[in-house]
Amino acid sequence: MSSRLSRENAIAAAEKALSAMTRQNVPLSPENYFVWLGHALGVKEELDAEIRRILEKGSAFSEEVNADLFRRHFGKE
Repeated sequence: MSSRLSRENAIAAAEKALSAMTRQNVPLSPENYFVWLGHALGVKEELDAEIRRILEKGSAFSEEVNADLFRRHFGKE
């Protein structure tokens, strides 16, 4: 993620990420926040598409789903 955000944009993205996490009952962990902040910022099209698919199916963001999102989109390869 870029460190070149303005303060206002960073705050807006953080609020958007936390709001989405709260709506989806995603536990507030550093890894989950990283995923949802990435989604709020739109840094990875594949991540955005995957989160949209999960939401469209009405699936829960279980511990396993959250861990998989982090590992596949931000973990070490």
